[in-house]
Amino acid sequence: MKKLTTLFLSCLLIFGCAKAQYVNIPDSNFRAYLKSMYPAAFNASDLMDTTNSIIVNETSLTIQKITAGVNSGTYEVGGLQYFKNLKSVYFQNIYNCGNINFNNGELPNSLDTIQFGGVTVTFNNTVLPTQLQAFINHSCSISGAVTFPSTLTYFDYEGSRSTYWSPEPVLPNGLVTFRAVYLIGFKPSLPLPTALKNLDLSDSWGVSDFSSLILPNTLQTLNFSNIPAANNNGNALVLPTLPSSLISLDITNSITNCLPILPNGLQTLNTQGTGLTCIPNKPLAINNSLLVCNANNNNGCTVYGVNNYVNIPDSNFRSQLKYYFPNAFNTNNQMDTTNTDILTATSLSIGSTTGTSTVAGTYGIWGLQYFKSLQSLWLGRINRSCLTF
Repeated sequence: MKKLTTLFLSCLLIFGCAKAQYVNIPDSNFRAYLKSMYPAAFNASDLMDTTNSIIVNETSLTIQKITAGVNSGTYEVGGLQYFKNLKSVYFQNIYNCGNINFNNGELPNSLDTIQFGGVTVTFNNTVLPTQLQAFINHSCSISGAVTFPSTLTYFDYEGSRSTYWSPEPVLPNGLVTFRAVYLIGFKPSLPLPTALKNLDLSDSWGVSDFSSLILPNTLQTLNFSNIPAANNNGNALVLPTLPSSLISLDITNSITNCLPILPNGLQTLNTQGTGLTCIPNKPLAINNSLLVCNANNNNGCTVYGVNNYVNIPDSNFRSQLKYYFPNAFNTNNQMDTTNTDILTATSLSIGSTTGTSTVAGTYGIWGLQYFKSLQSLWLGRINRSCLTF
């Protein structure tokens, strides 16, 4: 008897002879779909064995419409949480834009990618998996409260001339790519993640004035293409202030009258089909054939590119500004007053010994007036010098 007991325990510890654990999958259609995919995991009573190796080791799952002729209904996914190693799940064409509901605990924490296509999604105060990296939505609509984890880096919301998520979800600040296209009435007041690098708002309907949109200083690519005035009550596209970090701007086929100042580091500018007749300034890497706007430009755009370089009289102050804003100065040590770094700087510290002379004397700060967004100014440690205003 002792030998049999020892043998049984060895089986459990070494070979994993665990007892099957059967659960009911509440939604009959979801149960039928899982049974069709994993028949060996179900018993005669249609209960699923949560310890079955096929269920436990599955890494990718596509859940599709399984009931012929059904065009409406609600689909529940309770039971999906038993797929402990699932990395990606794709909900595709369930009930032809029918409803799929998500409650807490129904999605395994192992998921790094969730994708929807051709469904109507409702979240019920759902906390999404803690390892989620990509959320891709090409569905009919999404609604309901949801909490995204800090691990999310890619968010793709492609509507079909539909409205944006309601209520609007809070996206983590670590998000790298935000794509919200083919939407009606996207709100420019929506706060964007602070570390965002790529933003795509192409094919927007019902809104053309994005001047209030605050772009983060980390943004590298911006897409406002295919926003025709005909879809926005005849109104031309109005862009927000562009950050100095931007390297690519695409407004192809979006009727636009004027552009804001272009960052000096901009490398790609696509303006085909926009109706633009001039641009405000021309960064070094831009080969666009459009000329810089002059005072007689047809659209009445603000003229930035004429005589925009000024000399900073005080050599110490000039040296310090050049140290902090090297891209704003040309080879003649003149400062570009239209440089994005100068126009968007909100704080400035003057008087640090870094980059300035150690000789005592008079220190002039003429040129500070070109910092249009400056909110705080620190003056000090100017090496026994006197400030002149």
